[in-house]
Amino acid sequence: MRVTSDLWVSALLRRIFGAGGFAAVVKRGATEAGAVFVLARGRLG
Repeated sequence: MRVTSDLWVSALLRRIFGAGGFAAVVKRGATEAGAVFVLARGRLG
């Protein structure tokens, strides 16, 4: 069983929000097997 990119991104956002952080989905592609690009920045930029 493969995890869809939509489910993976949803889980990642929940973890970030649960830890008190902020995240946003900038662009959406295919929900089943789209590529995921993660850009992480700290509080200092």
